[in-house]
Amino acid sequence: MRCIPELIYAIEQFEKELIKLGKKTKENLLSHFKRSTACDFRIDGTTVNAILQGQADDEEEDNGSGGDSPKAKRLKLSIASDSPTD
Repeated sequence: MRCIPELIYAIEQFEKELIKLGKKTKENLLSHFKRSTACDFRIDGTTVNAILQGQADDEEEDNGSGGDSPKAKRLKLSIASDSPTD
């Protein structure tokens, strides 16, 4: 699975070099080249909120106030990450 991100990176670098070469030669070298759209991702808001809440709890513990144990926090984060996004 590690080869997929490396392949995407190589394609993006190739496109970048074609753009540079096209500018030097004043030719559109990308006219027959399909631009990649492989960098597609989603941000799961519930997971982000859970992580931010966990960080806030960590800061409270560092200041001396009580809170959940680290095991309980991990459980909360795993439950939040398992919840559906839609």
